Amino acid sequence: MNQKRNVRKSSQRRNKILLALLLCLVVAGVAVFLRFTRGKDSPSDDISSLPDVPESWRNPSEASVLSQDVPAPADPDEGDTSAPGLSDEFVDEFTALAQTDPKAAAELLARLNEGEDRDGKLAVLMDEWTASDPRAAAAWVAGIPAGAFLEDATGQLMIRWGETNPEGAAEWVNANISSGRNPSGAATFASAWTRSAPEDAIMWAESIEDSLAKKEACGAIAYQLGLDDPERAGSWIAGVDDPVLQDALTTGLISTWAGKDPSAAAAWLDGGGLANASDATRRKAALMLVSQWTIDDPRPASMWINALAEGPLKENAKVALAQTLATEAPSDALVWADAILDASERHDIVLSIYEDWVEGDPADFKKQLVQRWSGIADPEVRKGIYGLLYDYDPAFKEEVQQLIENAISE
Repeated sequence: MNQKRNVRKSSQRRNKILLALLLCLVVAGVAVFLRFTRGKDSPSDDISSLPDVPESWRNPSEASVLSQDVPAPADPDEGDTSAPGLSDEFVDEFTALAQTDPKAAAELLARLNEGEDRDGKLAVLMDEWTASDPRAAAAWVAGIPAGAFLEDATGQLMIRWGETNPEGAAEWVNANISSGRNPSGAATFASAWTRSAPEDAIMWAESIEDSLAKKEACGAIAYQLGLDDPERAGSWIAGVDDPVLQDALTTGLISTWAGKDPSAAAAWLDGGGLANASDATRRKAALMLVSQWTIDDPRPASMWINALAEGPLKENAKVALAQTLATEAPSDALVWADAILDASERHDIVLSIYEDWVEGDPADFKKQLVQRWSGIADPEVRKGIYGLLYDYDPAFKEEVQQLIENAISE
């Protein structure tokens, strides 16, 4: 059936392809003539004997380097062709080849350099090949050396195969993806499968033996559920005992839920959604939530923190808010930093705010510090500020110290 579909598509485009090939002959000129006189006008079933990549299918910067033929002169009517992209002519030619002989198309594709043009060609190839023979496409991807091209090809394969035959794709992922070879491919596939069958995706991801691939896949599922069904992701996290996996799930969920509905995410945290998680995971969740929420709308984030009962969640939220406000609103950041109960952490956060302040806006720092100096009761904080000034510009340091002394004497 797939072969018939390919034949029908090829027949529909035959006339357009012939016109495109004729245009290539005119533009290529002497180069094309020489190639045809060398006996390269007949297709071959042997991939190793395929003709070199056609000029119109290359990135413009490659043509004169990879081809041994005389470069064709530019056609002034065609305009600027130096920008990478997919021309209509290319789409027709390469799609036709991908439909009728995807292995040949893959061989041509492998000769191109990295770039947007190659990415577009890869998408065309994977579209056609996974529709007709996904296992053959997967076998080709499995043979690609480790690197960026392997990751791109795996991603394209997983997106398409995961939507059409996730069970077959899952079997291939289990056999071909590991910590040492493209573990992110598991995440791409997991995300695609979650959109159509989240429960099946969760069951599969939890069964992955490779620890890094499992972490990548589960994190991607939680990220997708954060968009589609965050409550389901929350209940899943609550039942996970592995602290490493639970941390990955929490990161995936909060990174999307905090942007979509921070109030709901906050209610989940406040309601004990991470009651059985490690302190580090709970802290990370609070930091991620408050950071995103403060960027979008700091007022409700502040109100939520004020309403929290005293405890680890509230302290973590204070730290997150102080750190998030430090650059844009250091005065407000100091208010929250001063409210941190742990003396050591409070000291570190306060000094980090002053350090960012003096580097970002020295004039405002100088003005505010003189006004605030009498209210800084912690001698360690004062000592730390003097240390910051000592490492700063000497003239600036002396000026600030003189202003402080004048303010104290008054």
